[in-house]
Amino acid sequence: MILPSSTYRVQFRQGMDFARATELVPHFVRLGVSHVYASPLTTAAKGSTHGYDVIDFNEIDPCLGGSHGFQYFCSVLQRHNLQILLDIVPNHMAASLANVWWRDVLAQGEKSAYSGYFDIDWSRRLTLPILEHDFSREVGKGAFSLATDGDEASIRYRDVCYPLTLSGATSSLLQSTQLDTLSQSNDFMRSLHAAQPWEMIPWMEAAHRLSYRRFFEVSDLVGLRMDKREVFEHVHRLVLELVASGQVSGLRIDHIDGLVDPAGYLGWLRNAVGPDVFIVVEKILVEGERLPAWPVQGTTGYEFIAASSAVFLPPCGPCELDEVYRKIAPQNSDIDTERRAAQSQMVRKHFVGEVTRLVKIAEPGTGQAPAFRQALEELLIAFPRYRTYFTENTRTQEDDAVLAQAIAVASDHVRDASSLSEVSHLLSASGGPETSMAFLNRFQQLSGPIVAKAVEDTLLYRYTRCLAVNEVGCDAHGAHGGVEEFHRRMRDRLALQPAGLTATSTHDTKWSEDARARLFTIGEDVEAWSLQFDRWVTSTTRFQTPLIALNVQWMIFQALLAVLPVDLSRDAINGLQKRFTAYLIKAAREAKVATSWESVNVAYEAQLSDYVSALLATDNATFLREFHDFCEPFMLAGLVNSLSVTLMKLTVPGIPDFYQGSEYLQYALVDPDNRYPLQTGDPHTGKNPSAPATSKFQLIVKGLRLRCKWPALFAEGDYVPLIPVGERKDHVVAFARWNTDHHVIAIASVRMLNNVEPVTLTAGKDFWGDTSVLLPKRFHPESIDLLTDRLFAGHTLRIGSLLSNGPVALLTSSKKT
Repeated sequence: MILPSSTYRVQFRQGMDFARATELVPHFVRLGVSHVYASPLTTAAKGSTHGYDVIDFNEIDPCLGGSHGFQYFCSVLQRHNLQILLDIVPNHMAASLANVWWRDVLAQGEKSAYSGYFDIDWSRRLTLPILEHDFSREVGKGAFSLATDGDEASIRYRDVCYPLTLSGATSSLLQSTQLDTLSQSNDFMRSLHAAQPWEMIPWMEAAHRLSYRRFFEVSDLVGLRMDKREVFEHVHRLVLELVASGQVSGLRIDHIDGLVDPAGYLGWLRNAVGPDVFIVVEKILVEGERLPAWPVQGTTGYEFIAASSAVFLPPCGPCELDEVYRKIAPQNSDIDTERRAAQSQMVRKHFVGEVTRLVKIAEPGTGQAPAFRQALEELLIAFPRYRTYFTENTRTQEDDAVLAQAIAVASDHVRDASSLSEVSHLLSASGGPETSMAFLNRFQQLSGPIVAKAVEDTLLYRYTRCLAVNEVGCDAHGAHGGVEEFHRRMRDRLALQPAGLTATSTHDTKWSEDARARLFTIGEDVEAWSLQFDRWVTSTTRFQTPLIALNVQWMIFQALLAVLPVDLSRDAINGLQKRFTAYLIKAAREAKVATSWESVNVAYEAQLSDYVSALLATDNATFLREFHDFCEPFMLAGLVNSLSVTLMKLTVPGIPDFYQGSEYLQYALVDPDNRYPLQTGDPHTGKNPSAPATSKFQLIVKGLRLRCKWPALFAEGDYVPLIPVGERKDHVVAFARWNTDHHVIAIASVRMLNNVEPVTLTAGKDFWGDTSVLLPKRFHPESIDLLTDRLFAGHTLRIGSLLSNGPVALLTSSKKT
């Protein structure tokens, strides 16, 4: 297998098609990546902004340029020795009438050839959560119309026509009677509706009544039965053709945890594509969790974000943040309580229908159903990670330990211990093969969405103590262990998944990497930030309302630092206002406290919008200037962090992945803000002046050239932590990659708040003092810094000299690269 040296994520759609991507090939070449990492390219629902709502797995989306456009794009890539890593979606499809499989299921119900393709509970009618109100009320409003076309009939609701299954008498009636008259008859329409294999329900009732597995809470996406070989082969036909033709050389598997049996699926896929195709999975590993022994090269790399966080927060930072946050938001400051509340809300409100389906599977052996349900709910609430991977023939000690941990926590909350034992018995797959396996499979598919929605899309918007670590895959309570913990995790990474992706920004991260780099700096001077926060709250009292809690304001000012433009021109601020308002409304809805997606509080959201408008208004320019002046040292230190984490990503074990635009400084919020159309050229050139040696783009170019030159070193070379000594040792992270032929040394300055020169991003003249890094004797005694072309001799590297031209250094044992 030829591994990628690096990947570059391209988000197709929203202005990015094959023609535009082809124009960007020279940029990819200049950057030095080996693989274009493409978002899903198969035909998606009309107007899709992301491509994960697939309607046809076996067609390249015409809106992107279709098969011909893709063929030409591939030919241009191949002329430049570039490959494609393709994102594929095996877990779900769009529940859209444009999806011919789904439409056939609606037309024929369980008799459809595709009824078994989807994860549907056929013990009842297929529910369609599309109505504003119940069916009878919608009939009374005249919301429906009927149409016939030959032998086919349909019912129209909101400009969408749903196929009707008709009896002979009903068909004759439709042919002989005014359709408008029939559509206004409540009795006729209710009878017609009752005769269908599907049932229209209010969209608000999806959480309770949905009869199919959805993607998280997205009812427009229906789960697939990827455990069936027929479904696997039908879904993957085109993908396998693209791999066999050489047009696609790697695959990224979306939402692997959604499948019944990820290991079984990946076994089929590996056998189908052969041993030489690079495969990574979208899998979030929590602290202490290891990737199962799957036939893949690794994950998409969120664990690097979590590991690197320990480098940027000082050891005292989390404790100081705890103390301040307890004063600001005492009701939110206990993260364990907040997490339990969030998971409880998911289990008992947002996924109540899925829990009911689990209880139904367990019957009739559950005895007292209410007690059983309560025990099941508590176990789901207590679950500490996304899921386990038990199968009928496979149990691991790690999964057993996770389940035991959850049972121990749940036991403190259940009313009937025997019911918890019943749940545990079913999950042990020893309570009867058919019932136990059905229950176990469904439980494992449900725990992941519950944890993900509770943590990523609820807790991270409620618990705002330190937004820098409110990130996918991170521990929101803080990054502990410092540089030593980072080194430990990187050694583990080399041992366990040396070819996994190393990510810092993705289409799903809460922050772009440069925004997150700024946020870390707050932890370097919590006292100054909290004192200034008090002043900001006081100075903006006239804009506030009682509904905007201090917890929310604490979030607002952190987030404003994260994306504050260096240029305070009116155009820049006006652009920020629109983006920032959208972010705050999304954050508030995800938090599900004062407003939510299901129950929008218009008044509260208007107050948030008005507050942002007032903060960024022209007549409030004094506040904005004062905010900017106070934040400038944090922004400068954030620039150093940006370069440091980029250097780390380029050199640690793993394959560096660059999200579109992140080769330049990009300060973006959560999607859709981070899915901006790709621009080439640094938008901050001239705004954040820095020496050429510290340009983020140039750092990436030189790092990627080095990876291409010495692939074996980066794929297999030792990871060697280098321990700084001297008075400023806590401001340096250093490590090396080494084999008998070469060495590469990465040295970066960290935690540099109030010690950054604005142009060069270096420390003051006397800052470093006697700080040094000692190289092992086995290293070659001469190294050259690729960023400055300066030669350093000996095994003692003086940081003051090494970092006199910039905040990072990339040294090699060769004078030429």
